Amino acid sequence: MKPTWKSIMSQVVNFQNEFGSLQISLVTDFMSVGKITRDIPEVSANMFSIETAEQIALITDNKNVQICMCFPLNGLGYLVYHRNGREAAVCKIDSITYSCTVSPAEQIAMMAHNRF
Repeated sequence: MKPTWKSIMSQVVNFQNEFGSLQISLVTDFMSVGKITRDIPEVSANMFSIETAEQIALITDNKNVQICMCFPLNGLGYLVYHRNGREAAVCKIDSITYSCTVSPAEQIAMMAHNRF
């Protein structure tokens, strides 16, 4: 059964791990990934900074989400939640709590350094 617009609009997704917690809401219906651009009103209304993008990456481990950055246009990004490899919905951040004592950029750098 295909979800209705109302059920999509009310869908909330939560992520939590040692880096923090994140709650997002879908603000569009699922659509072809190729149709999602910064020109969609729901995208421009829900952009965030690079530091928030780093927090999202750490908390979600990029599972089922895609952070889209609008560099060099404005340095802001937006988030999509994937139903599958071809379809996604634009999201808004309802709440985010970052739990590390170092900045997200430093945490990512330390993780990258420890990998090699």
